[in-house]
Amino acid sequence: MEITGKDAAIFGIASNDYPKKLNPKTTLDEEFRFKPIAPIAYQAEIRTYTPTDTFTTLITGKGITKSLDAAAKYVDFGKLKVGMKKDTLAAVLVNLGKDTITIGELGNQGPDEKQFVIINFKPVKLGPGDTLYTLLRFSPDVRGKTTTVLKTNVINNDLKILLRGEGIAPREIWMKGTTRNANDSLPVQTRVACVDLATGRKMNELSTGLDGIFRFKLFADRNYGFMAEKENFIATSLNIDLSKHVPDDTIHRDIYLTEIKPGAIIRLNCIFFEFDKSNLLPDSESDLKRLLEIISTHKNLYFEIHGHTDSVGNATYNQNLSKARATSVMNYLVKNGVPKEKLAVRFFGEAIPVSSNSTEEGRALNRRVELKVVK
Repeated sequence: MEITGKDAAIFGIASNDYPKKLNPKTTLDEEFRFKPIAPIAYQAEIRTYTPTDTFTTLITGKGITKSLDAAAKYVDFGKLKVGMKKDTLAAVLVNLGKDTITIGELGNQGPDEKQFVIINFKPVKLGPGDTLYTLLRFSPDVRGKTTTVLKTNVINNDLKILLRGEGIAPREIWMKGTTRNANDSLPVQTRVACVDLATGRKMNELSTGLDGIFRFKLFADRNYGFMAEKENFIATSLNIDLSKHVPDDTIHRDIYLTEIKPGAIIRLNCIFFEFDKSNLLPDSESDLKRLLEIISTHKNLYFEIHGHTDSVGNATYNQNLSKARATSVMNYLVKNGVPKEKLAVRFFGEAIPVSSNSTEEGRALNRRVELKVVK
């Protein structure tokens, strides 16, 4: 048995176990497949061969255009804190045909269907080429990734769209510390700001007492920067990244402030670069703006930007990388109004470590940018 004719490739025989034996007074049943590639009519011939005869049967079919289809494969609500809710107006169905279609209902089904809600849906007529938008709500009640399926059945057309989201329940973590004078480690009264580095938004700000003690409540899954302000001083910025690692429920860190005078060197812990590159990352913006404000305020002073690396790789490569990173910081400052003659770049590669290069923690401390007051 075979299929012949100009459209033979559009049709197929389900089985290929020929020849077959046909007993007297019995019928041969066969399954054929039709796979149209365009909305047109197709035809071919089925030829069945026996030892004495050839039988020919006409086979026809017509391809049709799908009249209704899903507007998207999925709707992603992203991450949302457990107990909160998020509404999204989503495109769900599109009318591809030439006739108006009535959408009578939408439903959702799946193991987590209660966390997804279709809001105020009413039957609607969808004209040719129109897209159906509907309001969907995600309200996670547990932590973790979750999915359900939005579905409808119109004109025997079963359409499904995946709905997905993730419930998060950040742990509360306390950050405690003391603001200290870098020269003698004695407490310093000052203001301290807690910044979400991803958005640049101040999450909290407080004034310490004479004892310099500060305390902030943090949440897991965020990258924080801490910056202290005091007239004629500049603080070493402090970075605590809880998006990668969540430590114990209480973190103890001190912030050190250095008097702004020639010879002072301040570490900038909240300036970040792409891995093995000199491109500044967006999370650096808060510390860069702070640096810009300090330099702009002290118009009579000159500064150096120092670049340092860890010892991974060869010394020449690290020397060049430290130069490129320090230059990126200088270029940011110049672009934002600092006269270039007030700045200089120095680069040391791996030559001046402040910790051991044998551990990841030590190498992270050695990869740094510093600001030095020159004159």
